[in-house]
Amino acid sequence: MMFSYSKISVYNTCPLQYKFRYIDRINVQQSASQVRGYIIHYVLHKIAHMDIVDFEIVKNEVIKDLSSKYSLDNILQAVKDVEKWYKKFEFVYTIETEKEFSISIGDDIIVGSIDRIDKLDDETYNVIDYKTGTSEYDIENSLQLYIYALATFRMYDAQKVIVSYKYIDNDTTTSNTYFSYEIENIENIIKSYIYAIKNDNVYSPRIGIQCVFCSFNSICKPFQTYLAMHNININSSLVELAQEYVKNYLRQKYYSQLHEQLQSIISASMLNTNLNELETDEFKLFLTPTKNIKILIKNKKE
Repeated sequence: MMFSYSKISVYNTCPLQYKFRYIDRINVQQSASQVRGYIIHYVLHKIAHMDIVDFEIVKNEVIKDLSSKYSLDNILQAVKDVEKWYKKFEFVYTIETEKEFSISIGDDIIVGSIDRIDKLDDETYNVIDYKTGTSEYDIENSLQLYIYALATFRMYDAQKVIVSYKYIDNDTTTSNTYFSYEIENIENIIKSYIYAIKNDNVYSPRIGIQCVFCSFNSICKPFQTYLAMHNININSSLVELAQEYVKNYLRQKYYSQLHEQLQSIISASMLNTNLNELETDEFKLFLTPTKNIKILIKNKKE
């Protein structure tokens, strides 16, 4: 079978979503963040191969290449964003951008594309994956970087591979390092994910906050049943959801499923809209650095 990081990642999020997308082959529309991420990656690929970066040329080429698929506004904004950041990028050691790979894992194949590969010396390579947005990913247990590291070991006979997430919105980088003696362990980790998919014929749903943003939530019967059971309307306004959350808080339903589900939906919605606070006449919500919600009830002790 053929796999990719994105395909395995979908299964890890929810086996039923995997079934909808890869077995039933139900088409989904790209989200706004996915569109932005794709165009930005495309622009970075363009400038990495230019001796002298001219953003007027970059803009015209990207419009020519992508205008049939994406809106002009989205393209222009992506080019503008990269122009603002690009001086912080050094391509001195870069040997590949958008490097496609295909590697075997037992009887299966994993395919993918690496944003950027730098060769630091004869035995050391740095794999860079660009990330838009400000949410940080787990660098220590990243399946994506396990796959990219293994592909780099295989393609270049490397002895040492540094894998990095570069967050271009806030100009930060997180990295981890793997050595060639770890290859077997990396392969076994990846095999365990593939084994789970190949031996699943049930595809049970995983109900959680991810369901709110899932492209298939309108046709997912388990999720719709869950909402009906708990009387949750995910199309409610943020204030309405917050009011329901506070009502449950005041009833001291600290550990109820409804309370936790509402907290997850509200915190995710606040993050999505860059809100740190939400205030009404009755209460005020604060989003903490750890993405939890703190409540201030007006005229009452918390």
